[in-house]
Amino acid sequence: MPSQILAAHGGDPVWVFAYGSLLWIPAQPGLPWRIVTANGWHRSFCLEMRCWRGSPDQPGLMLALKTGGSCTGIAVKLPDIDRHNHLVKLLRREIGGQEGLKSLRSIDLVSDDGPAKALSFYTNPPEVAAKPERSKMKVAQILSRACGHIGSGAEYLFRTVEALENLGIRDPYLWRVQELVAAEISGRNLHEK
Repeated sequence: MPSQILAAHGGDPVWVFAYGSLLWIPAQPGLPWRIVTANGWHRSFCLEMRCWRGSPDQPGLMLALKTGGSCTGIAVKLPDIDRHNHLVKLLRREIGGQEGLKSLRSIDLVSDDGPAKALSFYTNPPEVAAKPERSKMKVAQILSRACGHIGSGAEYLFRTVEALENLGIRDPYLWRVQELVAAEISGRNLHEK
């Protein structure tokens, strides 16, 4: 698969769209990046996780992109030298196996530098594409309770929000979910807006 992806790019640079954990755990530190927007896509806590930041008894949620709206993040340029090995490492980290390849897409992005294309992981994953969105309150309840061997759902959300904030990007969906998660953890009752 990495060879096919690289062949499709020809000699053009390979960009990767970071909208979740890739923002705060970069594929490789120090790579060139730029702020971009993916029109027609939005962040959604729609992927259920029974490991990493969840368990079989208390599944967690991970971000994916679903159709509709817009999503601002960063495009990271993979190194031109040894692109194949860099891409293999990234694919292993982000999707693990064959099943995850179904949600790997090349998407259109816009930025101050003009239009671009980038690889995006978990973009309209088949297992959630047709399912309705969970309410923000339900997402907050799940994230506030889920924890696995690499951390909690609340931490995943916080680190994503923090990384976006450091870039000057504000995602109203994530900020509201974070407010609801904080209320869940502290035991307060907030009504969903």
